[in-house]
Amino acid sequence: MKTHLLVFDSSQASRKEVIQKVDRIPAIVNRYAFFENTLCLASEEDAKSLSNLLRHDFPKPRFLISEIEPQNKGGWLPEPIWEFLNDPKPAKADA
Repeated sequence: MKTHLLVFDSSQASRKEVIQKVDRIPAIVNRYAFFENTLCLASEEDAKSLSNLLRHDFPKPRFLISEIEPQNKGGWLPEPIWEFLNDPKPAKADA
């Protein structure tokens, strides 16, 4: 499972709108929203494929999707976010 960082232009789409679109894309099996304009996505797809899927259903807002390299990241975040980044898992069906 790969982890991707999605950063979007919040002047063009709200966090709620982006989350609703992301949640409808079957290739994205989980997500973690932790900044107002940023989500982490869990998927087997590469960043270009995810970009194409998102643009197909949501062409207006500008965004950037980048795969997070497991051994090449850093920052200051709460532990649950690091856990998601380090070991993304599909969302539970009953959650």
